[in-house]
Amino acid sequence: MKLVEKLYGDYGLKVNERSYRDKFSQAYKILYRQNGGQDSLCYLTEILDSAQENFPHLWVNGEKYVFSDDVIQAGDRLFREFMALKQ
Repeated sequence: MKLVEKLYGDYGLKVNERSYRDKFSQAYKILYRQNGGQDSLCYLTEILDSAQENFPHLWVNGEKYVFSDDVIQAGDRLFREFMALKQ
């Protein structure tokens, strides 16, 4: 994932707005802070793993977070685009 972030920087690509992260749990906010900050590209591999496996939820610290249909579709698109970029 760091390679994707590097490509964004190298090519000066625009990162979409990230205010939706304000609704994340404190645990995820800390992870984002530790991995580049709230507004950085910062894809956490746990979320990509859930997307590629089409899991409709994710467990964080014993708490179940259910993804909306929009999140599942976006995760699927993200994974397909990631695989295309890899090739």
